[in-house]
Amino acid sequence: MRLRNAMAEMAATDPAQAAAISSRAARYLDAFGTDFPGNRVTGVLGASEEEQSAFEEFANDAACPALNPESGLCEVYAARPMTCRIFGPPVRMDADTESGLAVCELCFTEATQDEIAVAEMVVPHDEEQRVLGLLEETGSGPGDTIVAYCLTLPLGSERKPIAS
Repeated sequence: MRLRNAMAEMAATDPAQAAAISSRAARYLDAFGTDFPGNRVTGVLGASEEEQSAFEEFANDAACPALNPESGLCEVYAARPMTCRIFGPPVRMDADTESGLAVCELCFTEATQDEIAVAEMVVPHDEEQRVLGLLEETGSGPGDTIVAYCLTLPLGSERKPIAS
């Protein structure tokens, strides 16, 4: 919902940028869509064990279509999905680890446990539940998908943002 709303707003305020992002997303789906482990029309990931397993390996080496290829920056940063929001910073995942915080294996390699704890990112579960509720209210329904499906809006579409 956040990505679709951001794209709808961008299409109104900066149609060239929205078109560039949508074009990258369409190229991404052309390249990887045949291997997408779910419904290629709706973009909803499959729920079977086989599809979930296939998703673990799906397009892992491909750049996200939201990334500007020249700058490497996310062009929909404020609307990024939860996966992107929690990637890298320490997140409280499990009481079985020494600090209870999980971190990216490439980050915080020389940080102390206290330094890691100071950088903890608190996951906004309440916000996510609110978003899921809005999706259900609007009939959009929840369904796991990938960024590319959210960024490929038909150019010139009349799709309106979902109330947030």
